[in-house]
This record gives sequence, C-alpha cells and structure tokens, in this order.
Amino acid sequence: MTYNLKYFGIPALGEPVRLLLHIGKYRWEDQIVTRDTWPSLKRASKWGFLPVLTTPEGREMTQSKAICRYLAKTVCISGFVLYPECPLLAFAVDEFIDVFEDIRMKVQPTMQIPDQQEKEEARAGMFGVSGECTELLMKIEAECGEEHMIGDRVTLCDLWAFYFLNLLRCSVFEGVPRDYLLAYPKLAQNVTTFGSLPAVREYYSERAEQNPMYALFVTAAPASD
Repeated sequence: MTYNLKYFGIPALGEPVRLLLHIGKYRWEDQIVTRDTWPSLKRASKWGFLPVLTTPEGREMTQSKAICRYLAKTVCISGFVLYPECPLLAFAVDEFIDVFEDIRMKVQPTMQIPDQQEKEEARAGMFGVSGECTELLMKIEAECGEEHMIGDRVTLCDLWAFYFLNLLRCSVFEGVPRDYLLAYPKLAQNVTTFGSLPAVREYYSERAEQNPMYALFVTAAPASD
C-alpha cells in the first residue's frame, strides 16, 4: 500500500510534501505531472490545483499546507513530531509558514510577465535593498532562532524554510539573487542546519543527480564573512 503524490517536476509547493514522505519513511510514488498530462488532471481534481496526495485507502488530499500538517503530525526528527501538539508552538509554526507564503505570493505574479528581462528585473527589485520581499525576510530574520526557526527543536517550519528559501535561490525564480541569503545569517544557518540532517542530505543528493535544479538543496547556504 503506497501514497501517490501528483505534482510538477520542480521543487515548489509539492516539495515539502515529498520531503515529509521521505523523512517519514512512507511508501510513496512521485508522479510527475507534465504540461501534457496536467489539463486532464486539473479537470478531475477536487479544486483544480496541485499537489494532490492520494492515500493508500484512495482518499485524495489537497492543499499543500494542509497535507503537510497532516503528515508532520506523524513524522519525527530527534524524537519530536514536526507539527507540535502544543497549540502555541503549532501557532508559531503556522505563523512562520504563512509569512513565507506571503513572500511567495508577492513573487508568483511575476511568472506571468512575458518579457524575460522585465521578469528578472521585477524579481531582483523585490529582493533589493528596499524591496517588499526584503522587508518581510528581515522581519523573519529578526524573529527566528539561531539554528532552528523556533526554540531548540526541529519543526515543520524548519522544513518549510529549507524548501522555500532554496526554491528562491534555485532556477525556478530567475532574477532572485542566488546569494540573497547572505543578508540573513540566521536564516542561512537554519537552511544549513536542516539540510545537514542525514535523511535530507540523502534525499537531495539523489535528486540532484537526476535534476540540476536541486543542486542548491545539497549546498550549504552562503555565509557572511
């Protein structure tokens, strides 16, 4: 009995689901959706969006954050479940994830800009000195911990930060400076700390061999001097 994940072959919203399935040692298959297969899947899916996770019992689960919370309640690292039972800790996890999503929603519309140079310039501006994404990242940097986003334990928002901050510096969003994390030493350390976990390194070392887009996921975040 296996889970089936349907998502595009990029490290975007389906990526934290993939990583949770791997860390949790679930039996699962990664069904890559292409431009050719997506139209028929879109019509058949519940809300018309990906990712879609189908359970061994045949239930279709949608909405990336909801799927991740579901999985993270059973996935453990160092003896702690990734989605805390404590309501206040769970709120803190969700709050960080939602702020990262606020950043993504600022960048996402640039995908519709037809001119490549204009698209890249728009993204570069968002992450410039006075850019709106820079403003949010600075606030996250001020609030997060030195090695973990919250306290001294790994939680779902560490996984989310690792996925999202790497997504921004890989080739999905061309124009975002690949070294932008230099301005955020705590976030950079969080990325490096989570990325050094054996299960994470194992997973991305294999992925990087298959797809160069994943190369940065096995490279430590840049550190400031």
